[in-house]
Amino acid sequence: MATRHNPPTDFQSGFGDSKLTSFNSLFHEGNVWVSDDQFVNSGRHFPIKDIKSTKVIKGATFTWDSIAVFLVGLAILPFQLYVSLAVLAATAYFWISRKPYYVLIIDFKGSEIKALKSPDGRYLTRIYDAIVQALEAKRHSR
Repeated sequence: MATRHNPPTDFQSGFGDSKLTSFNSLFHEGNVWVSDDQFVNSGRHFPIKDIKSTKVIKGATFTWDSIAVFLVGLAILPFQLYVSLAVLAATAYFWISRKPYYVLIIDFKGSEIKALKSPDGRYLTRIYDAIVQALEAKRHSR
């Protein structure tokens, strides 16, 4: 469950010279912190009270650029067979070798912000769970 910590004082943690004496740390790993009052990612502060919702989505493996290159490869197929096959093979290799990634999205002050992107979905799910826990705690404390 949540543990009590003294706030970090180094700049990289994102809190800087914090005036907090203690806070309820729900998640801390690397430069990402979630407490009962704020979510901090690489120095960007998001107060929990301004976060309306959050979600983790899987990013698209097919980008518009790669689809366009694939279509160009198909278009030149009747004219330049070997070039077209090379373009199609390179695009297929790109799609196969591309690792899936996940994005943590927060609804912050009415706009959706892509707060964090990672190939590790479990890592983002743990951050998501901590933010949801902080949101529920804020809702019940009112």
